[in-house]
Amino acid sequence: MLRRFSYLVVCLCVFAVGCRTTDRYEGRLDDVVDSVTRGHISEARSIHEVKIQAHPTLLSHFELGELYLLEGQIDRAIETMLAADAIVKEWESQTRLDPRLLLEDIGSIVVNDKIRSYKGYDFEKVLLTTRIALMHLISGDLDSARVAIKSTHEREAMIQQFRENQKNYRDSQGSYSVEELNGYPIETIATPEAEALRNSYQNALSHYLAGFIYEQLNEPSLAAPGYRNALELRPKRGVLMDSLKGLESRMSRPQDDGKTDLLVIYEQGFAPAKSSLEIYIPVPQNDRILQVPVSFPIYPGMTSVVATELSLDGYSLVFDDDVLDIDSMARRSLKDEIPAILLRTVTRASFKTAIQNAAREIDETGLLGDLIAVAAVASESADDRSWRMLPNKVGIGRIMVEKGEHQLTLNGRTIMNVQAAGRSMIVFIRDIGGQQYIQQAVFN
Repeated sequence: MLRRFSYLVVCLCVFAVGCRTTDRYEGRLDDVVDSVTRGHISEARSIHEVKIQAHPTLLSHFELGELYLLEGQIDRAIETMLAADAIVKEWESQTRLDPRLLLEDIGSIVVNDKIRSYKGYDFEKVLLTTRIALMHLISGDLDSARVAIKSTHEREAMIQQFRENQKNYRDSQGSYSVEELNGYPIETIATPEAEALRNSYQNALSHYLAGFIYEQLNEPSLAAPGYRNALELRPKRGVLMDSLKGLESRMSRPQDDGKTDLLVIYEQGFAPAKSSLEIYIPVPQNDRILQVPVSFPIYPGMTSVVATELSLDGYSLVFDDDVLDIDSMARRSLKDEIPAILLRTVTRASFKTAIQNAAREIDETGLLGDLIAVAAVASESADDRSWRMLPNKVGIGRIMVEKGEHQLTLNGRTIMNVQAAGRSMIVFIRDIGGQQYIQQAVFN
C-alpha cells in the first residue's frame, strides 16, 4: 500500500513539473517576432540570445540563425545553422535503424509531448541544409554550398527510408488516423495545397538551388536533374521550366558576353504558428468508456500573404511567388504526424485515468485523486513548437540582363538598385512587415 501511495505521489510531482511545459511556444517568441516585424533585428536577436543562453536547443539555433541572416551576419548565421545540423545528424545516427524512437518517449506518454526533445519536422531538417547552402551562396562560397546541398539530397533519402520503416512499425502496433479525432478541424491540415504535395519534406527550392549551384560549378550533368526535380515537385512554374530549357544555352555562353544571369530569391512573412486544441477522446477504463480531455496541435487557419509582383526595369522578369510554400508543408507534415501523436495521446490518457482511479482506491478522502486529476489536466498540452522564423512562402525570379545598374521593383515600388556584374548573380530578399532585408553575391 505504501509503495503504491509513494508511486502516486511521484506521478503527481511529475505532472506538476509537466505543467511548466504548457506555456505557448509562440508566447515565448512574441517579443522576438514583434521586434522583427518592426524592423528591429538586432533588438530581436539580443532578446532571443538572452532567453536561450542558459539552455540552447535545436529550435533556438534555428531561430537565431535566421536572425543573424536578417541582420547580415552571414558567417554567424552559417555557424549557428551548422551547430543545429550537428544536433540533427546526431539524432539521425540514432534513429537510422530504429523507427520506434519517434513513437516511444516516456516523458510524452506520462506528461505531454512538450517533454520530448524537439527534433524538428522533416521539412525543417531538409530546409536546414538548404538554408545553409543558400547562406554559402550569399557569401560567394560555391564549394561549401555544394557540400550543403549534397547533404540535402542525402537527408531526403534518409527521411524517406526512415518514414517507411516507421510506418511499418506503427501499423504493426495498431494504427490511428486523423479521421478518428472527432472535433478536430481536419480541413486545417488537409488543405488542397497540402494534399497536392508529394510528401511533407521534399521541396522545389532545394532542388532548384542544387541545379543553380551545380551550374555555377560547371557541372551541367548534375544541374539538369536538380532543375528537373524542382519542376516535378512544382509543375507549371515558368521560372522552373525556363531554367531547365535554357541550361544548355547558358552553359555555352561566351565567358564575357556583357550579360549577367540574375537569380532573385524572394521570401515573405513567417511560417505558420501552431496552437493547442482540447478535444475529448474515448478511453476504456474498468468496463466503461470515459470521455477524456486531451490536447492536439493545430494550425488555426491559412496564413495570409501579400500578392507579389517583381519586375526589373525594361526586362520581362519571369517570377513565380510560390516555388516553396512552407505553410502547406507545415500542414502536410502535421497531418502525417497525427497517427503517432494520437497513439501517444491515447496511451497517455489511459495512463492518467488509471492513476486517478488507483489514487481514489487508496485514499478514501479523495484528496490525492483530485490532486492527480487536476495535475493531469493542467499538464496536458499539445506540442506547439516549430521553426517560426522561416518564411511563409518563397518565390524565384530569373532573367539575363545587360551588365550595369537596374531597378528592381516590388509591387510597383522600387526596392533596390541592382548592379548587375559577373557571369551570374544572386539577389536574396526577405520581406517582413513591408521591410526588405537584402543580400547579394556575384559569380564569375
